[in-house]
Amino acid sequence: MLRDIQVQIDNNIASKTRLAAALQLSAKLDGTHIIGVHALKTPEAILHGAPHGVIGYFPEEVIENQRDAIQKQAAELEKSFTSTVSEVGATYEWRQLYNCQQS
Repeated sequence: MLRDIQVQIDNNIASKTRLAAALQLSAKLDGTHIIGVHALKTPEAILHGAPHGVIGYFPEEVIENQRDAIQKQAAELEKSFTSTVSEVGATYEWRQLYNCQQS
């Protein structure tokens, strides 16, 4: 029996569709637990994987600004996920992972 449904949560429009599908499935399978997973790219992976061959040194201030923006976005996604899943009364948890691979 299916007990957990893991859903990738990101700022892509498909994220809402994935979550809606998971909630529909959860409603049909009474007691299914929803796990929202959000992978954060580190600023180093984003900046060093920049397009157009942009490479080199990035000041710590730039990296810190990117870290702050990434954390803010993650907090907003978690809040939206929690709110949406709570409305339907499903049990849930939030997992946040760091993706350190360069693009």
